Amino acid sequence: MPADRHDSPSPLAAAGAEVRRTGRLRCNMLECTLGEVIDISAAGMRVRHKGSPRFAVGDVIALSLVFASAEVRLETRVVWMRRIGFRRHEIGFEFCGIDPQTRDGLIEIARCATKLASFRPEAA
Repeated sequence: MPADRHDSPSPLAAAGAEVRRTGRLRCNMLECTLGEVIDISAAGMRVRHKGSPRFAVGDVIALSLVFASAEVRLETRVVWMRRIGFRRHEIGFEFCGIDPQTRDGLIEIARCATKLASFRPEAA
């Protein structure tokens, strides 16, 4: 597996520049097909994945977001990957071509998941 497949930040990210287009919201109990959703924004999400990724930066992947009994299916593009431990990765996904109905479902799931995160006690 090539090393640049995982740790290849863009030149702006490598220089420490802020590259986010929208604000992000921390989530709690929000899962997707590949693992736990750490945070989400209008443009994408960050996921903690256990196992070795079977895709590369730039690949387009269909994922499902699941919160309680709600599920939203969406198409995403892998923007970055970072190894955080043995067979553990954080992966940044960008949402692709979201229709209004999917966007409404995504907003509702994100709203509920972020409310739970705000009630989570901070680690001491």
